[in-house]
Amino acid sequence: MTQKIGFIGTGKAAYSLGRHIASLGGPDYAVSGYLGKSEAASAEAAAFVHAEAFPNADALFAASDLIIFAVPDGSIASVWKSVRDTAIASGKTAAHLSGLHSSLIFEGANSDRAGSIHPIAALFDKKTAYTKLKGAYFTVEGGETFCGLAAGLLAKLGNPFALIDADKKALYHAASAAMSNLVCAITYAGASLYENCGLPPDFAENAWRSLFLENAKNVAEYGPVQALTGPLERGDADTLARHLRAITAYDPRYADAYLALSTILLDAARKKHPSRDYKEIELLLQPPLSAPADTCHSPTDTCHSPTRSANPCKSSVMDSPIKSANDDVCIINNIEEMKTVCASARRAGRRIGLVPTMGALHEGHLSLIRRAADECDLVIVSVFVNPIQFDDASDLARYPKNLGADARMAAGAGADLVFAPTVAEMYPDGFSTFVDMTGVSERLCGASREAHFRGVCTVVTKLFHIMTPDRAYFGEKDAQQLAVVRKMARELSMPVTVVGCPTVREPDGLAMSSRNTRLSPQERAAASCLYAALQEAAKSFAAGETSPEKLRAAIKARIESDPQTHTESEPSIQIDYIEIIDPETFTPADPVKQGDIAAIAVYINHVRLIDNTRF
Repeated sequence: MTQKIGFIGTGKAAYSLGRHIASLGGPDYAVSGYLGKSEAASAEAAAFVHAEAFPNADALFAASDLIIFAVPDGSIASVWKSVRDTAIASGKTAAHLSGLHSSLIFEGANSDRAGSIHPIAALFDKKTAYTKLKGAYFTVEGGETFCGLAAGLLAKLGNPFALIDADKKALYHAASAAMSNLVCAITYAGASLYENCGLPPDFAENAWRSLFLENAKNVAEYGPVQALTGPLERGDADTLARHLRAITAYDPRYADAYLALSTILLDAARKKHPSRDYKEIELLLQPPLSAPADTCHSPTDTCHSPTRSANPCKSSVMDSPIKSANDDVCIINNIEEMKTVCASARRAGRRIGLVPTMGALHEGHLSLIRRAADECDLVIVSVFVNPIQFDDASDLARYPKNLGADARMAAGAGADLVFAPTVAEMYPDGFSTFVDMTGVSERLCGASREAHFRGVCTVVTKLFHIMTPDRAYFGEKDAQQLAVVRKMARELSMPVTVVGCPTVREPDGLAMSSRNTRLSPQERAAASCLYAALQEAAKSFAAGETSPEKLRAAIKARIESDPQTHTESEPSIQIDYIEIIDPETFTPADPVKQGDIAAIAVYINHVRLIDNTRF
């Protein structure tokens, strides 16, 4: 006797499974027909499978032994409710194709004759997806009679299948989505990153397709653990840190996804190499600054490192807090706890060094930390992206953040503690006290970035009061910020020595900056002309030129004449200012004398870069 199968719904799943069943062409199973939202939809689906288009549910149930509800997950319950009386009265078997829901959604039905059947396949196109069902795997769930019927059908079709419990379907469906839908998300993200690498579009697309297919083949053949390769599998934390910085500069959402997936990938790497030390990777993959950091509660408490492992700090107040022997670093995010730690260190006679940063650490920051470690007993690195010194909300949103990477790098350079407060901790609701300055702060960057130095002075004042450092270290790359902080500390009688440290540069002379990671390859190449232009002016001064107008003109001409600042694919550099100034007052120097500073600020697209040189 032929088992006749009718479909309610005319989407991809209904088309595909109906055509797949119809391909049997034998006496055991046949598609009776379709009932869709409209006569036209029913007729089109029926024609595709060479079956009948039913005008209503009564006709469908009368002509069918098994009725499959091939409707969206969110509609199964309501569609069932609309035909429930007819279905129950007919005594026919009911099933749906959802991977998420179980047969329990058929409220009031005979549980023995209700079930769900789900193809583990990506059904892409309504008219061709049925070809993907040949040999595809299925899961079956439901009552005994239904499962027997489904087993016979799938065996006849040649499809492997397994029974699944109703309470496992949500997890099963999530696994299926991860293997199909989320793969699309990963591929979309990877393709987007390729497109923004400066590669020819056709080359980039062909390259990622080839890589994706080859890797998919390896995963399918060897499994995800044995097929795993790359920097994480090797334990290369430095490479991963650079990845995260570059991706964060492009789109922070992608960096969050990369971070989350890498933490899962770490599980696979450990299975592949059980004896390999992945501690640095684990440290790197900690949540970014927006997530709560662990806290070192007091000098005598256990210090929680970014690896979330308990590492005992030395118990004596005289020695605490201190970096553990394995170079972990304590992270504190609470102001009162930070004050307690610093007060204990000061009572013990320890010299405190502070390196204020906004995170996204690079070699320039590390040089400050190393100098602080040479000169101080306790080195604290603050990591806080200060919102009140930004005049552009989009610039603030794009600023790279990864506390795990910063903590690891700070520890490696000699830091003992990282202070990483939240914005709410630093500026609670109702915060209305700011530190302002006239003179030095109103020129150059202060003229083009309103309230910038008010934000700098306010946050630095708070940091100095919280940690009471003996010495605070700032880079000379931001010469104006260094001058502003020195003036503020002097005039407000702050008991801290502000130490300026030399600018650290890339091999081509570009001053190291967290913003450099946001430059495209073309923009990065163009940026190298900034240092070259400053050097041009320095040579002119060494040859006897003291006219600020002529020295500014030389810098401007060098920038504007550089061929890399005039490409078809990237806009040219926009100059914010070029000034020759006194290093203390930041007033114009005329004539230029030894020790004066040439300072420049430019925009390369949305990225603002500064640099300077001293004559």
